[in-house]
Amino acid sequence: VTYLKGREATHESILAVFSVCWIWSMALLMVFYQEKLERQLYFAQEIDTERNMAAFLCHEIRNPLNGLTGSLDQIHQSVLRGSAEPVTISDWCRCGLVSAKHLSDILDNVLDQSKLEQGKLVLDSKPVDLSRLCASVADMLQQTKQERVEFVTTVPGGLTILGDAVRWRQLLINLVSNALKFTKSGRVSL
Repeated sequence: VTYLKGREATHESILAVFSVCWIWSMALLMVFYQEKLERQLYFAQEIDTERNMAAFLCHEIRNPLNGLTGSLDQIHQSVLRGSAEPVTISDWCRCGLVSAKHLSDILDNVLDQSKLEQGKLVLDSKPVDLSRLCASVADMLQQTKQERVEFVTTVPGGLTILGDAVRWRQLLINLVSNALKFTKSGRVSL
């Protein structure tokens, strides 16, 4: 057997050629498996993202749904007791409507997610009445507080900011609902 330019193959030369071939084949396998592992990692991250999105949606939807459910329960209990004052029912209906509106906003946010991924999401930059926004968030979350927790809103009237009202509402609801959820006794102020 001859090897490279007529030299006779020795045990060492055959071992050297075999070693080079083995190293190249291992390098090719490593490249192949690295690409395969990267693809598997990408798909695993996609699955994790979908799970996180589901958890996020459950968390986001739970707060306004609790507000809506609590409002309807209060209306129902007032009617059953016969103590249904028009002002009380009106307040609970308003709270239920605010909660339903927030649910609608969350569903719109889910649709906005696809716009965000495509780089087409545009945030509003309009005047937002912060005092009215805080009052609606407080109305919606008032019945979710625990018995030993005082919940007060102290936002001066006429306070206006520039921004996206839906995103501000979402931010305030998340902050206040978490404060109410994790405060066992005491006071939560907005």
